[in-house]
Amino acid sequence: MNIIGKNSEFELVEKKSKFIARSFIVSSESEAMSVFEKVSSLFRDATHNVYAYRILENGILKIKFSDAGEPKNTAGKPIVDLLSRLNLINTLIVVTRYFGGIKLGAPGLLRAYLGSAKHVIDASAIEEYIPKYTVEISFGYNLISQIDNLLKARKHASVLDKNFTEDVNYKISADKETIALLETQWGVKFRIANE
Repeated sequence: MNIIGKNSEFELVEKKSKFIARSFIVSSESEAMSVFEKVSSLFRDATHNVYAYRILENGILKIKFSDAGEPKNTAGKPIVDLLSRLNLINTLIVVTRYFGGIKLGAPGLLRAYLGSAKHVIDASAIEEYIPKYTVEISFGYNLISQIDNLLKARKHASVLDKNFTEDVNYKISADKETIALLETQWGVKFRIANE
């Protein structure tokens, strides 16, 4: 599975119609729809706001698209098919169209929506998906600098919360490799966090 590395934007003009494709990293259907609604609201003067997403949420792959009034399977469907071919998850693509006065026909629409989606995905830097887990770790005060340095150096780890009591307690988001390293190298105790 793959994800995009960053949100991006790409504009394509086809026979005076403007297609503005935007990519977004999302982690849930509700987040995807919230982002889509914001984009639609910002560009409510557009002729169409098409979307497609594939999201892995709680171990379930959720796929949805909308042609937004364009002829059936000329807009959202080809974009979601592209996401599937690239094995992309946690990705939302929104393509905003401003009609330029010249009808494109079904082949022209398909080419424009798919082309703008391909370009925005290329600009979004596809990466391999590395699952992350939210865990709470506990360790002695003498290890703070070593643990902080390790977590800063790891690409797939971040500190979500810190709590200093008898021991140091961090809530982190990290990949399995980082969690295993903390446990084996530093003897850090961990447990799955309640989100």
